[in-house]
Formats: sequence, C-alpha cells, structure tokens
Amino acid sequence: MNPDLDNQVGLSLDELNLTPDWMKAPVKNYDRHPGDSGERKFDKGSRPPRDRQREPRGERRPEERRGRPQGGRPAPRPVAPAPLILPNVDVTFVPNEAAFTTMIEAVKQSNRAYALFDLAKLVLNKPERHNVKFTFKDGQLYCALLAGGVFLSQEAAVRHTLQQGEGKVFTRADKPVDPPKGNFQFVNRCGITGEWFGPPNYHEYQTRLIKHHQQRLAHMQFDRFKSSIETVHDPEAVKAWLESKSKLTEYTCILDAEPKVFIDRSELEKHIRANHLDKLVSAVNLVEVTGLMSRRVPEQRLLEVVRQSWENERRFPLKTVNELRPLLVKAGLHFFKYKKGFTFITPIKLNRFESTTNLSELLQKIIAFLRTHEGATRKKLAEHLAPVNETQLASDLHWLIQDGYVVEFHDGKLWALEDKPAKPVPANATPPVAESPVVPAPTAVAPESAPAEL
Repeated sequence: MNPDLDNQVGLSLDELNLTPDWMKAPVKNYDRHPGDSGERKFDKGSRPPRDRQREPRGERRPEERRGRPQGGRPAPRPVAPAPLILPNVDVTFVPNEAAFTTMIEAVKQSNRAYALFDLAKLVLNKPERHNVKFTFKDGQLYCALLAGGVFLSQEAAVRHTLQQGEGKVFTRADKPVDPPKGNFQFVNRCGITGEWFGPPNYHEYQTRLIKHHQQRLAHMQFDRFKSSIETVHDPEAVKAWLESKSKLTEYTCILDAEPKVFIDRSELEKHIRANHLDKLVSAVNLVEVTGLMSRRVPEQRLLEVVRQSWENERRFPLKTVNELRPLLVKAGLHFFKYKKGFTFITPIKLNRFESTTNLSELLQKIIAFLRTHEGATRKKLAEHLAPVNETQLASDLHWLIQDGYVVEFHDGKLWALEDKPAKPVPANATPPVAESPVVPAPTAVAPESAPAEL
C-alpha cells in the first residue's frame, strides 16, 4: 500500500481498528487494596476501623454551615438554560470527494475486505472527510452568499453578512478631523457594552445615546439602559475619548456600480438592505456545506442539529452507508455478507470451488485448515502447516486470495469460502438413459485380398 495516499487528507485505514476511548484509559491498580470479604460485621456501639472514619471537617464560617449567605437570605439557585427548540432539519453526511478517492485507492491496493459500517465511520471520524447536506422539511433555509453560513431566517443571514462583510460588502476608512473643543472633566460610557458616549455637555451626546440604544440594546427599556450608564473621572479616559473623536469613519458600499460613501453605519446598512438584498442571501430547501463549515454554523440551533446527527450516525451510520453504497459500486468494489449478515466490501470478486479434490495437496490443506479454524491468520496457518516451504505457502495463499477463494479481512483474519452446493435433482425428473456406444461395422475384405490359408 502506498502510504502517501493515506496522508493526503489524513485518511488512514489503520483507524478501522477502532477502540473506544474509555478502553484506552489506564486501569486502576487494586493490588494493594485491603479488600473486604463482606463477612466482617461490627457490634453495636463499636467504632469502625480508623480508615473508615470520616475525615474531620475544617473550620467553616457560620453562613457556610447554614448553606446560605450572610444576612439570612437563601442562596439563589442557578437557573438552567431553556432547552433549544430544534428545527425540523434533516442532516446527511456525504463523503468528501478527495477523501473518498483516497479511501478507495487504499482499499484497492490492500486487496483486503472491510466492513461497510466501519468505512462509514472512517468518513465520519473527521470533518475534512465529509460534507453535510441540510434539508429543511418545514420551510426554507437561507445561505449567506458573501459571508458564508446557513441560517433559519433571512434576517439572521443578512445580519451575519453585515457583521462579517467588511471587504466583501463595504470598506471602511478613517479620516482625521478636529476633536471636540471644550473643558471636559469626565466622560460617560455604557455599563453594558462598554462603549464611550462622551460628556453630557457634548452636543452629540443625546443623539449618540438614542442611536446606541436602538442599534445595540433595543430589547431593553430605555430607562433601564440609562441607569446603566457609568461616569468615569479619569483624565486618561477623557483623552482616549477625544482621540476617538479626532477621526471620522467613512463607509463605502462596494456593491454599487458607482460606490457610495456613508458616514453613518446604520445608513450604510439601510442602503444595503434596500438595494442589494438579493446579492447577500439566497433561499433554498437543500444546501450542502463542507464538514469544517458545518462545525462553524453561526445559527446555534442548526449547530446543535449537526452535533446530534453526527453522534447518532457514529453509533449507527445507516444514512452514511446508504450514501456510500452507489459510490462504492461505481468504483468497482464488490459486496458480500459475512457472519450475522454484516456487509463487507472487497476489490476482489469472490469465487467458490465446485470441488477441491483436484487441487494440490498444499492447497487442500490450506483450505481445510481455514474452514475449520475461523479467524485464523497467516501466522497460525504457517504454524499449523510447519514444516512447509514458506515461499510455496505464500504463493498458494496469494493465488487463493487474488482469485477470490479466500478472503483476507482488514485485521489479517482469513476466511475460506465453502464449495459450491450441488444442484438438487427434482424428485419427478426421469434419469437420463445411457446411450449404447456406437460400434462401427467391420470392413468387408475382398476375396482376392484375403490371406491364404496356412
């Protein structure tokens, strides 16, 4: 097998030897544990051994002993977040083309058989190996065309695009301007977002307050917002605010044929919504994104749907298997069932002997041993047949595997297929009548050629 194939997208068939994480954890050693037979009993009033006594408590404050803060009020209980109401979106994991090509090449070069479900898990193991298809059964999904991402509403897609759209939707440039003039002793800022408003005697103060509330904190009552404003008496804070006002930010919409300039961010967004909405968002019923992008979906409810769907598929990857089947058939791989109906794939078409009696003695021994020792490996086979010509053994086994009479699984175990079953003869069938051999008539001898009597 060419190791370079596995390294292209980190796709190694060695991952098929799957071991649960909890089995990889170190096991605790109880060799020195005293143990307990369960027969020891303690008399009433007797004390248990010292190693069973509770550790003495440290000194605690009175309020800690009561489980409540000082002042007599009970401590507030943490409020559990409300469960997400997940949308009726179907998520399907499909193999990434580059990863799938690498996997097929590795399978073909190995000449081994692999469990179909294990290959599906191999695709699911890393997001680089699969794409994710979203199908909304109850409505439409919205794709942010310029900023990327899948959303449940058009407004969410537009808002995300405007937040991430610098360089794609608009550009921003700062121009120097004269700072405000006056004797400013303190400045105010929002206690929630930390944004500076400036001193109350600044002529843009009230306008700035209203706009900030409308754009950032519209869900909050205005009086409550005003009560959160903090006053900072710090010359450095005043200096920082003056420096921020010594430049003017201009926004240029680059979606227009002739770019338009705005000095107010809200006016820019209003213009984009009114004139360029079709360039920002597309409504679809089905959308496919890369595995990496599916893990960074901005919509929290969609992200949870991806997580739950992935966990379900890792447990039982039926949908992923159904996506793999037609691709594996197209790639020329063969399917067969082994044990309990588990489906495997192999690059070799399987065959069965009608009878092994006409095979060489070594071939007969190989097949007989593998049929009576399920799960045997090459090493076990060589040990059983020893002493044997190892070169001849390897050559015969290679022929049996290449022609499909023996299957070698990905873990090295061997399986010899049984002979073809004899065709049943119908009960009412008339046995064929053996034809008498046709004996040619003797050739007549001419009198003149007859031998003379002695």
